[in-house]
Amino acid sequence: MRMFVLFAVLMTLLLAIGSGPATALTGQPQGGMTGPGHTGAGTWEAARPAGPPLLIADAQAATTTSSVKEPPGTMLVQATNPKPNVLPTLGVWQQTAGENTYTYLCATFPNIPDFTCDAWCYESGGIAFEGARALAGGVIEMCHSWKDHPYEIITTATPRPSAVEIVARLKPLDGAPAEPQQYPSLNLCWQLRRAPQFCSRPDPYPEFVKRCFIFTDEGRVFLDQTDRRKIPCRAADDPYNNPPWVQMYVGVWKPIPAVTPQTWADYSRTRYTVPIIGVVSRDGKYLAALANDSAGTMCQAWHDCEHNNPQWLPAKDGSGKVWRLMIYAMQNDPDKLLQRAAKDFPNLLEPAKHRVPAEGTQ
Repeated sequence: MRMFVLFAVLMTLLLAIGSGPATALTGQPQGGMTGPGHTGAGTWEAARPAGPPLLIADAQAATTTSSVKEPPGTMLVQATNPKPNVLPTLGVWQQTAGENTYTYLCATFPNIPDFTCDAWCYESGGIAFEGARALAGGVIEMCHSWKDHPYEIITTATPRPSAVEIVARLKPLDGAPAEPQQYPSLNLCWQLRRAPQFCSRPDPYPEFVKRCFIFTDEGRVFLDQTDRRKIPCRAADDPYNNPPWVQMYVGVWKPIPAVTPQTWADYSRTRYTVPIIGVVSRDGKYLAALANDSAGTMCQAWHDCEHNNPQWLPAKDGSGKVWRLMIYAMQNDPDKLLQRAAKDFPNLLEPAKHRVPAEGTQ
């Protein structure tokens, strides 16, 4: 019997990526995965002139390996994995395109063959990467500044079996209050372009969409089976609109927002009940997903990427608010995914208990 679940999801989306078309329909519009670096343990390592790239683990399923997979940029930090046959190996790398430098948290999982995913931290205005360091236990810590605010954003990525837990906290500077009046909007762009069994290429992009999924009242639903609306900023007959390559989604506890003609993507009329968005591998054996317990908006976008960003919620230890999500990579069993997410997020069901009509005012 399939597990039907009701849950919650919010993602503050600061995207404007879908502006430049690719030259072929098997690719994505230009932009996105693009950064320099060095390695360190216990000390911050910020961007430096490019040197010989430090490589990241290229794990094989159920094996211990010290081999590494080179990113299309320069490694800044690689964590020392205490259990490489059990835990994902984490690192931070950068790539530069023109005047822009992009910083990624990468994770190579040992339980899925040749699976490395990247999280652009962060695709948010006013948030700037300052450094990263490796900690004990295979943990990575990143530091970001917040423009015009006396706080640092400290993001900790912790490897778990078949998962990575990502938690962000604010660190006050210069005598600032322990908590600001409002918290920054963090937009993590989770990308699968370096995972051969999960990425879009060499297939046309709509084939990737067919492998992406959310959970609705009907259980797991693949995105090509949802009610997808055309991209407002593109012509109705644009190839990227037939079918629509990108889409935003809201939870059943939120009405569907209106969009403007300049919006990069429309909102589907299909609402999700679970704060999880994921992708199934091309061979159907595995899945990878993002999950949290508070996001009201999610999206599937241009760069073989998905967004599922949580709200800032009170920490369990009472130390202010935290921003927390999980990346999962596991066998393609949606029920087990839901069970694992419910264990990691005990409040997973709460938002969907407050269902509202789909049509209404935001």
